Amino acid sequence: LFEWCVLFMDDENPNVQVASLEAMLPCEDVDVEMIYDLTENNDKRLRGAAVAVMAKHDQENASDWFRYGLTDPETHVRIQTARQLECLDPKEHQQIFDLARFDTNPKIAECAQKLIEGKGFAKVTW
Repeated sequence: LFEWCVLFMDDENPNVQVASLEAMLPCEDVDVEMIYDLTENNDKRLRGAAVAVMAKHDQENASDWFRYGLTDPETHVRIQTARQLECLDPKEHQQIFDLARFDTNPKIAECAQKLIEGKGFAKVTW
């Protein structure tokens, strides 16, 4: 599936590129080197999809990609990254989950909160 998705990355339509990146998420073998440059793209949709792919598939640098995505100024990128949090162990990556659960966007905070329920994290109160 990954090779098929890569074929569409050359398309000039950003919608096609984003769809291609999103289709890579469930893939088994992803060549993250092919995605890396898109993580700094000016288009928040492309950047968000690329960071999500990197966070999920670049096992050696996953924490860095989650941190990068969850601190992006664009809410869209942070949401795309937060959707991949289920790939991480909340106890092992508490700082990453804290970034998400204290995000100013309630959807991101809610996503993280659902994944840490019953795992010993202090309740967020305002």
